[in-house]
Amino acid sequence: MEKFHKGETVVVKSNIYGLKAGEKVRIIESSGMPHGTEYCVYPPDGIPTWLSESQLERDAEPTKAEPTKKEPEYNEVKRVAKVGEYIKLIKPRYTFDKIGMILPIDAKDGNFVQTRGIHYPCDTYTNAPNANWGHIPEEYVVLEGYKPKQNEQEWERRKAKAGDTIKVIENNYGEVTPGTIWKVKSVDESGNLNIVHDGDNFVWGCAKGNYLVLVYGKHSYTDEEIAKAKKLVLDMINSIYAGSNEVIFFGNKGKKVYYAILITNGAKCHLEVTHNSTVAHVGASAIGWSKCSDHDEPNEWIGKCVALSKALNKPIPDFIKW
Repeated sequence: MEKFHKGETVVVKSNIYGLKAGEKVRIIESSGMPHGTEYCVYPPDGIPTWLSESQLERDAEPTKAEPTKKEPEYNEVKRVAKVGEYIKLIKPRYTFDKIGMILPIDAKDGNFVQTRGIHYPCDTYTNAPNANWGHIPEEYVVLEGYKPKQNEQEWERRKAKAGDTIKVIENNYGEVTPGTIWKVKSVDESGNLNIVHDGDNFVWGCAKGNYLVLVYGKHSYTDEEIAKAKKLVLDMINSIYAGSNEVIFFGNKGKKVYYAILITNGAKCHLEVTHNSTVAHVGASAIGWSKCSDHDEPNEWIGKCVALSKALNKPIPDFIKW
């Protein structure tokens, strides 16, 4: 039976492995050995170290409890991580590694798991955003059930559809290498993907199941961005009424799809919204529409701004994710 438990603060009995007698450490893991239980302890300013039960004793004066904190909704497990999971570093490998840093696993080679530079929460990756930085099992714990904070990206295993962003797991061919990010152009009957890079129409292939799909927490526009979109809409409306013989009408479907319809004064117009939210019309001089992404919080002014910009053949503002 284990004498100490995970999360408990204990005291080091004597100077050993850089730890001083009387130093308080926290137990983060335990392992049963033939000679007894060993504990992985974490000092406040050092590197986790394995010590035997005989080298530790209970804290006679436990640290005063801090205000109740919400327990993390995940478990720290010592095993080899899988692609798509998150790890927490307990031992640094690179100069820019920090103990406690949480990283997503983008690829792996045997027991060597890898994170792409673009996912490192520090500036060091900027010179090599597409490089894979690897770690061995001794340097991390797996965070089972870990979910990134809202608006942070995460990856999940599911069938992709056209328009999804995916990350490749294993080498496919050509530029389709582990950890690379692609946009899904189409999916064939067998489930294989036709993929492209943003801004590049050259099509590559990705095998069925050899990818993770990007998902987000809901993205919300700031008050400043909404106000900016509203001003752009009002400015465009003013320009229509000041310099043309047209009127503008707005419509929406469930406040997730917005339409901007331009009609010449005196013209008769018939509109019909189809099952897939497109608009059939007779008599309208121009129609623009916008559809809120499943990853965005719907907003009237953002929707109207995109729809009206398209109707007037104007560029969609850079601050709007479209």
